Amino acid sequence: MSYSPEEPSPSSLFFLAAFGLQWFSWFDMMDGQRAKRLKCGTPIGRIIDEAGDAIQYTWGMILLGYGLRLPPGWLHLSTSFVNMSMFAIEMKYIFTGKLELTSGATEDIGPVEMELIFSTFYFFLGIFGV
Repeated sequence: MSYSPEEPSPSSLFFLAAFGLQWFSWFDMMDGQRAKRLKCGTPIGRIIDEAGDAIQYTWGMILLGYGLRLPPGWLHLSTSFVNMSMFAIEMKYIFTGKLELTSGATEDIGPVEMELIFSTFYFFLGIFGV
């Protein structure tokens, strides 16, 4: 990735980010549903799932910061917003005492919606550039 206006990053990088984020999101949801349906979830599976989410969100936040042309200090700070949607769900639980990981019933923005928003953002960066 180049921060120079003379040598912008290729559009294919952002198309790959949009595709990769959605691919991971779909397979993460399917894996979770399968584990619940077959009752075959394991503690190591949950750890691997959370590690994959952390890597995915870190990569996503770096690209988001790059796409918004944040200065280097803020670009690095953008990685601290890795699990913003999960933190929001946790805060909601602390205040309300209810834990809901799906957003369809409550019409809140959850992790799946955040991933879709980021993927759309990366797709448009691929079309229009930074």
